[in-house]
This record gives sequence, structure tokens and C-alpha cells, in this order.
Amino acid sequence: MTFAKTWILHFLWLLPVVGLALLAYHRQRGKALARFAEPELLVRLTGTLIPGLRAVRAALILAALGLMIIALAGPRWGSHYQEVTQKGVDIVVLADVSRA
Repeated sequence: MTFAKTWILHFLWLLPVVGLALLAYHRQRGKALARFAEPELLVRLTGTLIPGLRAVRAALILAALGLMIIALAGPRWGSHYQEVTQKGVDIVVLADVSRA
């Protein structure tokens, strides 16, 4: 497999940076919620969350970003050019719909 624009693949280095940013955001949000209210009140306000849901969401975001970068690079599989000669007749159909 080859890529049409290989320089775009350098943006894959952003994936770990985005992953660390998501982790920092999650920790900062948890600290902010802990300052906001007591744990019992937080459970009543926000409801119970599945513990791994945020991790799955972050993994899906990273996977989507990685796949978008790869798609932007333009993957190519086994293409070859073949010159084709065609014979045919061009037909034009004209309809005059004017009132004059």
C-alpha cells in the first residue's frame, strides 16, 4: 500500500498528545466535581456512570482521529493505468419549447 500524501502521516504523532490531553481533562474534571459537591450528592446529581465508559469514549475519539489522518493521506492499492480506445457516436437531443 502506498499513500498519495505521505507528509500527512506525520500528524499521527498528535495521537499521543491528544490522548494525554484527554487524560488531563478527565482528571481536572474529576477534581472540579470533587470541589463542587460531596460524593453522595454528586452521585445523586450526575447519576451512576459505568466506570469504563469514559475510557471507551476516549479510545473511540483517538481511533477516529487516527483513521481520519490515514484517510487524508490517501491510501492507494495496486493501481495501474491502461489506455482504452472507445468508438461511439455522440447524440444530442434538442427540444424547442419556446412559444414563438
